[in-house]
Amino acid sequence: MFAISWRNPTEAEAHWGLDTYVAATLQAIEVIRSITKSRKVGLISGCAGGYTAMAVLGYLAEIGDQRVSSHSLLVTSLVANGGSILELFATPDLIEQIRRYTRTIGVMEGAELFQGVRLAPPDDLVWRYWINNYSDGTKSAAARRAPLDNDPTRLPAALNNDFLDIYERTSFGDRTS
Repeated sequence: MFAISWRNPTEAEAHWGLDTYVAATLQAIEVIRSITKSRKVGLISGCAGGYTAMAVLGYLAEIGDQRVSSHSLLVTSLVANGGSILELFATPDLIEQIRRYTRTIGVMEGAELFQGVRLAPPDDLVWRYWINNYSDGTKSAAARRAPLDNDPTRLPAALNNDFLDIYERTSFGDRTS
């Protein structure tokens, strides 16, 4: 098993976009294939890595390359407008404000990025928490989310912008035409 662990970008990497991460993923796949002498690899991806993996798979499908034999996607929502509470806040104006902010500082800070997750926690982190905490004293939602809180990985401005572009196209339609 091999793992790709992205470095936590700084302002110096603000220009790293989805294309940068796709190219790095393809390079990692080639290194793995070389080491293992395997023609094909299987992928497991999660969170923002899920978007990267899907971009890699889309590119490979486009060129007819079958070097990836399987893919499991974890903790990644690929379809916008699924009715999440977070989507109530994702207006075109807010998206543009986020773009300006990340262009200014070069990254989207992980702690700020995670604030969106806090706005729309799954039901089992809210309602069931209150029931379970009241009835049997089980661990709080905040305590169960603690590992996510302690992983403040930043996104480079260009990658954040690419993700916002994808969200806008799937949520509001392609406004470039």
